[in-house]
Amino acid sequence: MPRFSSEQSSKPLSWTDASGNTYSYYEHPFLKSVIFILGQELCERLAYYGLTPNLQTFLKEFAGMDDSGANSYISIFNSIIYLTPLVSAALSDTILGLYVTIVIFSLIYACGLVY
Repeated sequence: MPRFSSEQSSKPLSWTDASGNTYSYYEHPFLKSVIFILGQELCERLAYYGLTPNLQTFLKEFAGMDDSGANSYISIFNSIIYLTPLVSAALSDTILGLYVTIVIFSLIYACGLVY
């Protein structure tokens, strides 16, 4: 039996320190999370690149904006899209944690696409 084995099938690796604290670890910790993150990024990029080319036409023809108003709106939209990762990085590192932040900002982005 390996030195670091545990009885838990989901966390087969464990280690006990000198104080008697036992730490359990996943054997492949990033497998499920990487699949989720790559799928989310794929969907996000498809949505962004599908929405952006048609946004100016929509704003001019259906929302009644002129060229400068539509361009301003698109610039603000792109600024928010590209600055949001900086905010989420700060929240992820200080308060929420990595995976919770990804899920929360993915839901916010999806709600923004729907409405």
